[in-house]
Amino acid sequence: MEEKKSYIRSVEFDEGLGLTYLRTETITPNKGANGEDFGAKHKYGAGGVVEKENWLIKEGKLKEGESFRYVFKDGEQERHFDNASIGFWIAVNNAKLEEGKEVSIKRTKGSTNFDITWEIK
Repeated sequence: MEEKKSYIRSVEFDEGLGLTYLRTETITPNKGANGEDFGAKHKYGAGGVVEKENWLIKEGKLKEGESFRYVFKDGEQERHFDNASIGFWIAVNNAKLEEGKEVSIKRTKGSTNFDITWEIK
């Protein structure tokens, strides 16, 4: 049987995924292959003016360019999910995750890539 990769791809949550929560870390993610920045950021307009503030940055949860790394145990393997979205952060906080808690995480996509519901129980 092939060992799963250490990172969890968001598509793995589409059918629901049972994991054991270990911890949440703050990281600065690597740039993507095309130079994409995957960390949290404000939306900027002409002249570098902030058009829309990122709530996680505004509230001091992340600095611009940072992301959360959620670390879980999948069987005997430690795996992580890097994510800077407010939706996942809210779902994690509402679930009141503590180290060692077994959770089921499911992602449901709506009509757009931005219309995503996370369920953690």
